Amino acid sequence: MTDDELLRQFQMLREEISAGDAETRRVVRVEIAAASQETMRVIREENAAAHAETRHYSKVLVEATRHDIQLVAEAVAILDEKLDRTAAAIRTEMRNGFDETHGMIKGLDRRLTSVERALNN
Repeated sequence: MTDDELLRQFQMLREEISAGDAETRRVVRVEIAAASQETMRVIREENAAAHAETRHYSKVLVEATRHDIQLVAEAVAILDEKLDRTAAAIRTEMRNGFDETHGMIKGLDRRLTSVERALNN
């Protein structure tokens, strides 16, 4: 084989390698694009599923919180009623005590008036 033939063989080999390289790059790009699209599809599906699960969990939490708030509101209403009854009972006791004290003062005033009259006569 002569040098020219060897050079042509190398040149042909370079061209074949270059063509193969270009084809390999094209195939890899197509495969990467397809894989990227598939990956994005899977990510979107997983994201949608996670979003739905999060929404459901949020609704469950909201309902539980509403229930807890309702229980607190009922407890506050019960305590408010109890406080009203206790305040009314205290007012009644105080009125009774004031009436008793007022009666005692009147009695003492009558006794004092009697003693003063007796001393003045």
